[in-house]
Amino acid sequence: MARKRKEHIAPKLQSLLIISDDSHLTAQMSSILAVKGQYLPVVDCPRMSRDDADNEVIRRTNMAARYQPRSVFLAAPSQEVKDTLKAAFPENMIDFIYSINDLKSIQTPLVSWPVGKFEWGKKDIGLGLLQAHRSGQEIVFIDKVTERLPVNPELAHMVVCEDGDDFAQVIAANYAYAVGAGMCVIPKVPDEEAEALCEAFYSSSAPGNTNQTERLQYLKGRLKKLSGEIPIKGKRLLTFITRKIPWGFAYPEMPTTHLISYPDMGIALLNGIVAEQPNSSGVTFGVLIDPGQVEASEIDRVRENLGRRGVLLNILRGPGANVFDVSRHVELLPYDFLLFSTHCGDADGWRWTYEYTDSEGIERTLVVNIAIGVGNIPDERDMLEVHSFVNFESLDGIDWRDEKAKENQYVGTAILDYIERSKNDDKFEPVKKEEIDRVPGSSVLKMWDHNYIPVEEQIAGGQLPVILNNACLSWHRLASTFIFSNARAYVGTLFEVLDSQAHEIAVSITGKYFGKPLAVALWRAQNDIYAGSEKRPYILVGPHFQRLRIARGDKAKIVYERMKKVCVNLGRSLKVAKTEYATKMTNEHLEYMKNQMESVYDLMKNLYQR
Repeated sequence: MARKRKEHIAPKLQSLLIISDDSHLTAQMSSILAVKGQYLPVVDCPRMSRDDADNEVIRRTNMAARYQPRSVFLAAPSQEVKDTLKAAFPENMIDFIYSINDLKSIQTPLVSWPVGKFEWGKKDIGLGLLQAHRSGQEIVFIDKVTERLPVNPELAHMVVCEDGDDFAQVIAANYAYAVGAGMCVIPKVPDEEAEALCEAFYSSSAPGNTNQTERLQYLKGRLKKLSGEIPIKGKRLLTFITRKIPWGFAYPEMPTTHLISYPDMGIALLNGIVAEQPNSSGVTFGVLIDPGQVEASEIDRVRENLGRRGVLLNILRGPGANVFDVSRHVELLPYDFLLFSTHCGDADGWRWTYEYTDSEGIERTLVVNIAIGVGNIPDERDMLEVHSFVNFESLDGIDWRDEKAKENQYVGTAILDYIERSKNDDKFEPVKKEEIDRVPGSSVLKMWDHNYIPVEEQIAGGQLPVILNNACLSWHRLASTFIFSNARAYVGTLFEVLDSQAHEIAVSITGKYFGKPLAVALWRAQNDIYAGSEKRPYILVGPHFQRLRIARGDKAKIVYERMKKVCVNLGRSLKVAKTEYATKMTNEHLEYMKNQMESVYDLMKNLYQR
């Protein structure tokens, strides 16, 4: 029993942080710095070419504020990244590493330098790094071919890493070393095939597909073939490192979970580990959303399950679950658990064609697909709040999803120019508009009044929540969206589920299997419902040891203090707001949070008066 418990315990954290885009140098540093039984955090550099580069930097400084490392090593940065992060971190915290010898000259005390050298080829570097960790040697990369053999685990846990991302392999090897897992690398799946597989899951229950079971059997077999020979004998847990593919569907015989390799796998993994450290508070506050779209809503049973454990709950039902209020709750309230009970799917929308000259003087034709979500703003008769989802259909006649065709295409500034002009140039209009029945990847959630479109922005007032999106087709896009938005774990579905089955899953996870690691809880819940069936629609993203557990301390006081912090941050945002609209919305958010704080304060008074 002791061994089994070890497999589901979050590792301790080393007080060091490596920020880098150089996978080989980072692997060398990791082999020197890593400590057995502790996780050495590694994150990639902010993507300074993005139009939201400021947010990329803020994500990393916020992450460091949560984690509070003693030292930050910035390895082989570009000059722009160096200048930016040098200004973002305290001077005495950050060191710049350009070669492995630079580690010897820094002031921060290190672990003893390994004596031996572990030689490895320049491919499959995660496998080499994990072996170097195990042998206590410094990894050295040389020009030789190394065999792609799995590294056996110390415990019955295998980390399965999809090829094609060396940096993700370094993070995966550090993680596997910290949790006693083994590691293997499976072949990379081209993006177009990965998208086709996800689309096949999405459409498996669509009208006209007469036998969903046969289609799911085929998809399961296809995933197994693509993944190759994963050594699962004797294993009790699989963690998949993936870009897009829900590999766990093909391995229902044991609990599985997924970590999305790009973007920001390092931040997502660190979020999950931080949230499971001994000093974390557990589940204190939950938000339950039920727009009245499903027949067998689980909200009342979940409320009972969580309420008897002392979890404070904010419930939006019926007309209260409108786009405006839901978006405020999801973004601002400092909750630990979020449940959607509704329908999900791709929305209808428009296909717009733009013709323009980019900033490099090149004539461009860009085709985009657009879906929208509309919220009614209280006390504003003539104003609506509109959120849009945009994906690219083609650039200069080349399909944006065709990776082979895009290999020889020069993109240059075309996309950045489109983003900039669509935001700031009122005269920038499409030359052609068409209505389309479906905007692929839009994944909207149906609220009482209209579609809610989650976007990649901070949620939960800066907390790291667990999200159960108990809606059909809710894994596609939304898994990566919510994980990027700092959810520590996300549960969604690959295809349609019956309302009654969705009800049982939510009730089981928050009731019968409360306190179990989410990977185990979800696996057992699906076994209860789908035993003997191919229909196991639920997929978990996040470290396997995430769990819903009882919070310690005065929950009302904890929530009240969290809300105060949200208000402080909003006050800071108000001081730097650059537009009249930004000022208006920040003030509105502050007013909303003050009203929420009053409700919690009243609850505290009632509790203390007893």
